[in-house]
Amino acid sequence: MGVFTCRIPGNYYFDFDVELRHCKVKVWLMTNQSQVLEKDLIAKKEYVNISGAVIMLLKKGDKVWLEAEVETEEPKQAEVIICFSGFLNSSLKLSLM
Repeated sequence: MGVFTCRIPGNYYFDFDVELRHCKVKVWLMTNQSQVLEKDLIAKKEYVNISGAVIMLLKKGDKVWLEAEVETEEPKQAEVIICFSGFLNSSLKLSLM
């Protein structure tokens, strides 16, 4: 998974979606070594889905990424698909007076 590095300070919206089957997954949304959000779910035979979203204020150089841990007793049948996205919602403009 990739790491987002902030170039423009502002409010950012990030979300993730995880589809899984035959496994247990735990997902963490991280920023600068700190956990922002944690989700976990166990899927048996059917596909199940978890998702999460946050809005956070970032400054230049801040990093945001996902970490995931997957456990399964059926490795040949286990499936996990993770989508992660984000965008700048509003930039911070500095004004001089």
